[in-house]
Amino acid sequence: MSERGRFAPFVRRGESQGYGAVVELPSQRVYVELVEDARQGERQLAALEVVEHIEEVLAALERFKAAEAMRRPDDADAIGRLVVETFAFFAKKDPRFAEVSFTEASSDDVWFCAFKDGRFFDLDEET
Repeated sequence: MSERGRFAPFVRRGESQGYGAVVELPSQRVYVELVEDARQGERQLAALEVVEHIEEVLAALERFKAAEAMRRPDDADAIGRLVVETFAFFAKKDPRFAEVSFTEASSDDVWFCAFKDGRFFDLDEET
């Protein structure tokens, strides 16, 4: 397994602890977080796909954001500024499902979307 695919405990932004992988890119850090439970092995397989193909995954996210911005012109500027922070593989029913959250610096609001099998969907913001 490559260095990128190592799963271990980590600390995010000096505050919250998690378990998963931290992917260091030239312009950002992406956390791929896993819940430790009976389905952890299945989650690791899905998470490893994100980790090992992070550039392609982030390119797909940019395409998704562009489509969402076109669909939601009132939110287009905010959507365009979103920068992914975490892929959280926590769903009990489907270990391939991740919630994607974005950095606080990229928006005044808290935005998130879903990710499964290489596909992003359900972009929303907490109000």
